[in-house]
Amino acid sequence: MEQTPKNEKIHAEFPLTLCLIASQRPINSLYPMKKLLFLPLLILLGCTSLKTISSLAESDVQAAEASETQTVYPNYDSDSKILYQVSNDAGDLHLRLSTSYRLSMVKIAKTGLRIYFDPEGKKAKEIFVQYPLQREKKPLPEEKEANKGPQRFDLNELILDVPGDVEFHKGEKQETFNVLLSESDIKVSIKAKNEIHFDYHLTIPLKKIFGESEPPAAFTVGVVSGKIDVPPMKNNSASGSNNSITGGGLPGSNSSMAGSGMGGTAGMGAGPSGPPRTALAEPINFWFKVALKK
Repeated sequence: MEQTPKNEKIHAEFPLTLCLIASQRPINSLYPMKKLLFLPLLILLGCTSLKTISSLAESDVQAAEASETQTVYPNYDSDSKILYQVSNDAGDLHLRLSTSYRLSMVKIAKTGLRIYFDPEGKKAKEIFVQYPLQREKKPLPEEKEANKGPQRFDLNELILDVPGDVEFHKGEKQETFNVLLSESDIKVSIKAKNEIHFDYHLTIPLKKIFGESEPPAAFTVGVVSGKIDVPPMKNNSASGSNNSITGGGLPGSNSSMAGSGMGGTAGMGAGPSGPPRTALAEPINFWFKVALKK
């Protein structure tokens, strides 16, 4: 996973600056004519605001879980096929993620996951919890090795293989602990549900994010994984127009192991050839704003 850039806040403010400039000056005084075709797209991207979701009452979520009612995940990221839910009580914030999409499971378990918090509602990366930690990168096997056949996908085995180390970063401060041994007030877990669903639950005190200050009306949360290293394509190894990874390139990557799930969720397979190479190389990366339950 990439190191957090120190100038992240500068980049985060660029879209707002672009919007202000575009609204105050004539277009033809800003850019040469050959660049005008790109200006509407830049303004659209720069001015798009993040989705704001309402946090649920944690007491209601726990009551539903105690009665064995199906957990409600009102939010969905279509790229990673991850359902997510945010809840809180007076002292803690809870983030729950759930997916049956095997590619997202593998990315989280093998490349690590960071949950970012920005009290200013932008995309600063100064405050975050990282679990799992990124492990030593191991690129996917070459096509010859991958084509030996599909590997069996075992969700419980995938989760058991996740190291228990957790890191919390806030500016220059860092806290490291183990999910099983530590008495930290940050709690995080990964579990398999029904041998199909991969569930992630983070509990973090609001004071860890905001200090003694009153939480703002809305703040930003980012969910970001590492990415899988994909070996370069060879001319004689391309299979299909989507340049996908075949056979044993990833566990459960053949079409017969494609699972079903909520919100259009499927297994690792993207047709008989497995997931497209572009999907493997792209990290999980989605952001949203949260309005706390009062």
